[in-house]
Amino acid sequence: MITVVFLLAVWVTAAYSRAATILYEDHILIRTAFRTRGVAWEDVQEIRNERSPAAHQHNVPKRVMVLYDRGGRMFLLPHLTEWAVSSLDTELGVLRDSWIRRRGEDWERTPQAIAKLNAVTAKSERAAEQLGFLAVCAGGCAVWPVLALFLTVGLTTDVLDGVPVNVLVLVLVGTFPAVSLMVYIPLALRRRRRRTSLDS
Repeated sequence: MITVVFLLAVWVTAAYSRAATILYEDHILIRTAFRTRGVAWEDVQEIRNERSPAAHQHNVPKRVMVLYDRGGRMFLLPHLTEWAVSSLDTELGVLRDSWIRRRGEDWERTPQAIAKLNAVTAKSERAAEQLGFLAVCAGGCAVWPVLALFLTVGLTTDVLDGVPVNVLVLVLVGTFPAVSLMVYIPLALRRRRRRTSLDS
């Protein structure tokens, strides 16, 4: 068992060291533990940051950089994750600049790649909407224990004496949508920036 664990650790270390994303003048090289693939710049259809396919698991990066080729196939770019670099968006900008300069003036997307990208984007948007809805609900519901404590203290003491009833009603009715809106606005702005970066 000790030998197996040792060999596994050696293999993982070697595989991690072998994996690389290398830029050449005429292609980008994607090297993983098991294979090496070169994609010509003119065959690259898109390079962007996406939510990791394994983002639901623990101890894995949530955002990774991916490449789509002419056939719509997706490739994860080794060592380009939110854990491996200080700013994944900055690295994406550098890589996209290299791709745009080298892909050729007559470059255009293929129907297969367009269909794949649209499907992935739609799936990502649905997941973002679901997470956003849950976040808004959680943010709004989080204020109820505070309100309950506030009312309990107010009804059992004289803290709320002299406070108009309409003010109390406004607090009870308006707090939930107010907090929900405070959660929703940053999420909406973040999604808008993400869509803008993908469209560019």
